[in-house]
Amino acid sequence: MTTDYNHMLNFVKETLYNIGNYKNNIKYQSFRSRFSHTKRVLNWCKRLIREYSGSVNEYVLFVSAIFHDVGYAILNDETKLSHAEASAEIFKDYCSKYDVPFASIISDNISSHSDKTLLKQDSTPIELILLMEADLLDETGALSIVFDCMSSVSYEAAFEHICKFSCWILNENPMVTPEAVRVWEGKKELVKMFIHSLAIDLNIDEN
Repeated sequence: MTTDYNHMLNFVKETLYNIGNYKNNIKYQSFRSRFSHTKRVLNWCKRLIREYSGSVNEYVLFVSAIFHDVGYAILNDETKLSHAEASAEIFKDYCSKYDVPFASIISDNISSHSDKTLLKQDSTPIELILLMEADLLDETGALSIVFDCMSSVSYEAAFEHICKFSCWILNENPMVTPEAVRVWEGKKELVKMFIHSLAIDLNIDEN
């Protein structure tokens, strides 16, 4: 049985960085890394389950997180699969070489994680809910603001970028588990205070 998460992480890292389709994809800014996102999502999963009182299959959750975005490695203009479906296909190939328990459940989680409407459905497994929450929690709040600033060429452009992208979290709280709900609300407050303070500094009318 494969329980070596580091082995899986190394496989995902090598897959992402050794396949040209990913390396040459200019959509991704140079300061961003799909593998770094993967590690952060995994860490969010670990944080969320520490505060979750219900029963969770940690193995299913962690492996789902590790493989959830590896499909970006093989996406191109001719690929018919979504990145989630492509990720599930790569995971299945990994399972053909290594003994991975709960492979079918994990594969379903990976292929479904982009459909955030599943967060509010009673039939959605808790492991998939936690994965989707962790995926949404990354690059929101402080990290999203940093991203918007690094993507901008002036203070004013950064303000506009933040209003367009980082501020989307102010409109809702899609989280389900108590810790995720609490963290999301904290991120909303941070973004709200930051954009208000930046508007004052730049003498911008927020209305």
